[in-house]
Amino acid sequence: MLNLLSNAFKFTKQGHVYLNVLPEDHAGNRYIRFDVEDTGIGIPLEKQESVFEQFTQADGRTTRKYGGTGLGLAITKQLAALLGGELTLTSELGKGSVFSLAIPVGVGVSDQHLLGELNDKGQENEGPQTTKQSKFAGHVLVAEDVKTNQVLARLLLEKMGLDVTVVDDGAEAVETVHLEEYDLILMDMQMPNMNGYEATQALRGQGVSTPVIALTARAMKGDREKCLEAGCDNFLAKPIGRHELMNILRKYISAEPIPA
Repeated sequence: MLNLLSNAFKFTKQGHVYLNVLPEDHAGNRYIRFDVEDTGIGIPLEKQESVFEQFTQADGRTTRKYGGTGLGLAITKQLAALLGGELTLTSELGKGSVFSLAIPVGVGVSDQHLLGELNDKGQENEGPQTTKQSKFAGHVLVAEDVKTNQVLARLLLEKMGLDVTVVDDGAEAVETVHLEEYDLILMDMQMPNMNGYEATQALRGQGVSTPVIALTARAMKGDREKCLEAGCDNFLAKPIGRHELMNILRKYISAEPIPA
């Protein structure tokens, strides 16, 4: 919700931003719908699907003026799906936009449902190959400064059976590693105070051998090599995909299949 409101204010120079909350029934299920309505720049129809992709701007000419939506909308849509909900958009160029977030209420969501909800990029799974799941046992340290990314990482990891500790920057990660035993570290490479490269180098310099997985929104050539040179063991692109994360976990943490 904070991501949606933040974008609404960022792209609305004048007029209003409204947040409407109302109940909704659909196919026998009850939802709460949050509508974030603004009178901002709007989004042309042909660009509306792409705004949910990471680092996509509806109008490239506005990037310098407003900045991109970054990972915010991509992760917000993924979080909505994890909760069994949906994020949709209606918009008209030059008149404004309405982002609608519908979340089911009154019904518990099972671990199996959450684990089976998303594929690598937050789309619905298809085919029998996606039904086999694993439960892991271990403790993971997540170093990430963006709250939305923290929530997503915690949801994914805890639903896979892992204990999770979250810290806000590299300096905290270096300090926290010595307080408890961790089986894996997920390290965002772009953080304040001490970034992931510096934190990983510091850990390796202190003799810490815990596997470190680099988290980065950058997918440029050479990024993976830079992470490995800093001492990371592997690499994940954000937003984190469930299958990609699970494949990484299987390399470093023991797992047992979930009975069908």
